[in-house]
Amino acid sequence: EMSDYDGMNRKVVYRSPNIYLQVSNIAVYKDVLCGSDYDEKFVFCVGIGTGQESWRHEFSFEDPWGMTLLDSKVTTISNPCKDNGCEHICTNSEDGAVCHCKEGYTLNEDKKTCNASHSAHGRGIILSSGNNLCTVDIRVITGVRPNATCLLAWTSNITHIAVAANDSKVIFAAGDELILYDLVTGQNASLVSTGKVSGLVYSWIGGDVFWSESDTGKIKLLSLDSATKTDYTIYSNLNNPRDLAIDPHNEKLFWINTSPQSGALQIETGSFTGSDKKIFQSQLFINPSGLFFDGGLKLLFWISQQKLTYFSKSANFHLNTDHLLNTDTKLLIYKDYSISTKGDNQLTVYSLYDENDKHQYTVDKISDITAFALFDPDIQPKENNKCDIDNGGCEQICIPDGTQGVCECGLGYVLERDAHNCTTVAQSDMFALAVDFNHGLIYQISMNDNPKDKKVSAVDIPQPADPLATAYIPSTQSVIWADYMDDHILNTTLNTNITEILYSPVNYIVASIAVDYSTGNIYYTGLPYSYYIQYSMIGVIHYNSHQHKTLMDNIQYAYSVALHPPKGYMFWIDGAGMVGRANMDGTDPLFLVAYGMTSALAIAVDYKSDKVYYIDGERIDYMNLDGGNRQTLHMNQVAGLSHLGVAGEYVYCTAAYKQEILKIHKTTGLLVTDWMSPVTELGRLETITLYDKSVALPVHQKCSVNNGLCSTFCFPRPNNQRSCGCPEGVSLMADQRTCSGVPKCSMAIKHGKLSDLCSGYVNSTCDYECYPGYLKTLTGKLTCNDHLNWVQQTSVDVNMLCTPSPNVDPLHRKAESQQSDGSISSGTFAATIIVIIIVFIVIIVILVYVMYKRRIVTNMFSHAKFVNSPNVPDEGGPVDDRYTSITDINQPTASANAAGMENPLYEVRNKTAVPDNKDNTLPEQEFRSVDMTAYKY
Repeated sequence: EMSDYDGMNRKVVYRSPNIYLQVSNIAVYKDVLCGSDYDEKFVFCVGIGTGQESWRHEFSFEDPWGMTLLDSKVTTISNPCKDNGCEHICTNSEDGAVCHCKEGYTLNEDKKTCNASHSAHGRGIILSSGNNLCTVDIRVITGVRPNATCLLAWTSNITHIAVAANDSKVIFAAGDELILYDLVTGQNASLVSTGKVSGLVYSWIGGDVFWSESDTGKIKLLSLDSATKTDYTIYSNLNNPRDLAIDPHNEKLFWINTSPQSGALQIETGSFTGSDKKIFQSQLFINPSGLFFDGGLKLLFWISQQKLTYFSKSANFHLNTDHLLNTDTKLLIYKDYSISTKGDNQLTVYSLYDENDKHQYTVDKISDITAFALFDPDIQPKENNKCDIDNGGCEQICIPDGTQGVCECGLGYVLERDAHNCTTVAQSDMFALAVDFNHGLIYQISMNDNPKDKKVSAVDIPQPADPLATAYIPSTQSVIWADYMDDHILNTTLNTNITEILYSPVNYIVASIAVDYSTGNIYYTGLPYSYYIQYSMIGVIHYNSHQHKTLMDNIQYAYSVALHPPKGYMFWIDGAGMVGRANMDGTDPLFLVAYGMTSALAIAVDYKSDKVYYIDGERIDYMNLDGGNRQTLHMNQVAGLSHLGVAGEYVYCTAAYKQEILKIHKTTGLLVTDWMSPVTELGRLETITLYDKSVALPVHQKCSVNNGLCSTFCFPRPNNQRSCGCPEGVSLMADQRTCSGVPKCSMAIKHGKLSDLCSGYVNSTCDYECYPGYLKTLTGKLTCNDHLNWVQQTSVDVNMLCTPSPNVDPLHRKAESQQSDGSISSGTFAATIIVIIIVFIVIIVILVYVMYKRRIVTNMFSHAKFVNSPNVPDEGGPVDDRYTSITDINQPTASANAAGMENPLYEVRNKTAVPDNKDNTLPEQEFRSVDMTAYKY
C-alpha cells in the first residue's frame, strides 16, 4: 500500500493473486516498487501507477530477504558526511552532516566524538558467573561472538539479577542481601538483608524491586525511590516460591509454588499490593522452571518437559512448543528469540517462530552462568501516555492524545458506550458475506443499490483467525466459516460473540463451503496438505449433531462446491480444469466440462434460471445444469476474478485486485459501474455468499419436511427423490431411513397419534391429532429433544396431550378410548362377527351337500388304486394304468426349501433348481398340461 505522510490518500499499489506471497522487503525507485519473496525465492517489480508486474528474477538456492535499488547516474547529491569526521555514525540532513553515537555512548561537546556511558553493552545480557558480574552483546542471538566482559567481582556468588536499564543500574542477590550496582559510576550499595532469594524482578514503571524467599515462604517489595529502603512483605505462607516473573504494565507477579494439598507444582499470580492471589495454572508438566513474562508479546513463558512452553489465552491452557531445550533451566525472551541455559557457559538461542532456527554459543572467558537478565532501555519504556499501558484499555485501536488515549474501532465495528470496547451491528436483510483474507476477518457488505458507500459490518469471530471460506444459515443467523490454519469448520452467531467448532477435517484445507437449506447440512471441499493423501474430497456435516460423512474422495483439486437442493445436484470445480456434477449424496458423478479450461476457480448456481456459473481465469462462463449451452458472460483481464455468487438478475464477484465487490448483469454481461466505492480498509476478498431476505431459500421438497424421515442425513436427489445416509462407520438399517444406534422419542400418544410424517428422531418436529371425543391441549408442533422427550418450549406429558371433550357421551368416549389404546374398535368387532357368521354358514352348507353326495355315490370309487388323482374315471369306466402304476407315480417328497411336503401330481418343478433372485422372490414354476376332455367325473 501507499499513502501520504499523514496517512491520507491511502491506496493499494499491488495485490498478489498468490495468497501465500511472503514479501519481506520493499524498495522504491522512481515509479517502480520492488519486493523480495524469501519463501518462493524470487524478487519482482511492479508499476506504482498500474500495479502490474514489470520484472521478476528467480533464484535457485538463495533466499532473498532484503533488497535495494542502485543507479549510479542518480547519485549527484553531495555527501557532507564523507569528510565530517564523525566517530560512530553520520547522517546527511538539509543542514549538513550530523553525528550520532552507538548505544551505550553519548556525544561529546565537539559533536563528533563519543564517550561510553558505562562499561556494559548498550543492548546486552547482564550475567553472573560465580561471584563475577559480566555482560555480553545482545547480538549474540544473531551470531556475534559472545565474549564476556566482566564488570564486578563480588564477595560471594551472585544467584539472581534484575536490571533498571533506563537508570543504568543492576540489582543482584548475593549471600543474604540485595545489592544495587551503578554501571556508570561503578559504585555499589547494599539494599536490604534477605532470606534465601529464589526469584528477583524489577518494575521500571514504579521503580520497585520484588523478590521471593524459598526458606521463609514470602514475596517482598522494596522501592528504590524510598529514602529508608524498607522492605515490605506482600505474600506469606507460600510453599517454596521461586522463579518470579513480572508484568509491570498490569501490576502482576507470577511465581512457581508447591501446592500444600497435593504437593504438585503450580503457577500462581497476584497483584503488586498482595491482593487477588490465585492459581494461574495447575496440572503442570514435570519440573517447570525459568518463568518469564514478555511485555511485547504479552505472554508468559517457561521451560517444561525440556521444551519451551507458554500460556495460550485462546486455549486457556499452557502449550508446549517444538523448541527442544533439553536440560536448560533459565530462560529469557527477547524480540522474537528465546535465550536459555542450564547453568554452564552455553547459550541456546531459538527463533520463536521456527523450531529449526536453533543456535548454541559458548560464552568465552567464563565457566558458568548462575543468573542472567536483559539490558535494553527500549524494552523498559517510561510510558508517556495511556496507549503504552495495555493499549490504553482499548479493545482494538488506541490513538495517543497527549498523556491520554482515545479508543477507536476497526472497519465494521462500532465503539460501545464504555468508550473502550468494540462491537458489531449485524445486517439481516440483503448482504454479501465475504472473507478478508489479508486481515483474517469476515464482513457483511450491504447489497442495496444506494448508496455507493456500502455499509460494512464485521462478523465478530475470535481473533487471531485465518478464515478462507464462509456460508450463511438465515434461520439461526449462523455464519459458517473455515479456519485454514487450525483445520476447523466453525459456527459464529451474528450479534453475539458465540463461536463453536462444528468439525475438524484434519489434513485438509477447507477451500469452499455450501449449505443445503433443506436440512442445514454443510457441504465443503477439502484440499489435502499431507503428502500421503493424494486427492481432494467433498464432505458433509450434519448441522445439529456435527456428524460427518465423506461423499467423494477422488477429486484432483476440489476448489469450490455449489448446491442445487431442489434438483438434488451438487457441482464442483476441479482445479485440474474440470466442472463436475453429482447427486447430493455423491452418487452418479460426471464431468460437465472436461477440457478447455485454463484456471478454474469458483462455481455458483442460479436457482431462478437453472444455470451454473463459474470462473475460468479472466472470464465468467455459464451453462445449463446438464452442461449444455456453455457460453461466456463476462471478460475481465485486470480485476483478478476470485469467487462469485448469483442473486436476482446479477452475478456478484470478488477480485484479487479490487477492494470492492463487482456487479455484473447476467443477461448483458456488462459491469455495473458506480455501484460500490472501493473500501481502502478491505484486504483481499475471497469467498462470497449472498443473502436476500425477500427471496425464498432453495429447498428440496422431501428433505425439507422432517428431514425426509431420515434419522441422520437426508440427501436430495433428482426427480424429487431422496436418500438417507449415515456417518462414517455407521450402517443404514433395512428400513433405509434409520442409522444403527439412533434413538427415537416414543411414538405413542394417549387418545391420539402423531402425524404420519413424523419420524420421532432427535430434533424432529411433528404435528399430532386426537381421536374422536378428545380435544388437543396444545397447538403447534412438538419437538423431540436430546433427552428423547417431546417438548414445546418445555417438556410435555404425552398422556395429557388429548383430553375428553365435554360434549361426547362417556360410554362412546370409552369405546373410542379402547380403540385409541390399541383394542379392537366397535366397527372392527362388528365386521369380524359378520365375517365369522358368513364363514360358518358356508361351512354348514358345504357339509350338508357333501353328506348328500356321499349317500348317493356310496362305494362309487372303491375300485380306485389312487384316489388323489385329478383324473379319476366314473364307475364302470376303464382305468388308465398311467395313474395306477406305482412305478409311474412320483411319491410326495420333502421340499428342499420348505418344512412341509410337496405333491408332484399338482406341481412339477424344473429338473434344474432355480436360485432365489436378489429380491427374494420365488422361482418361476412350470405346469404339465393334461387333456381333460377324455375323462369324466
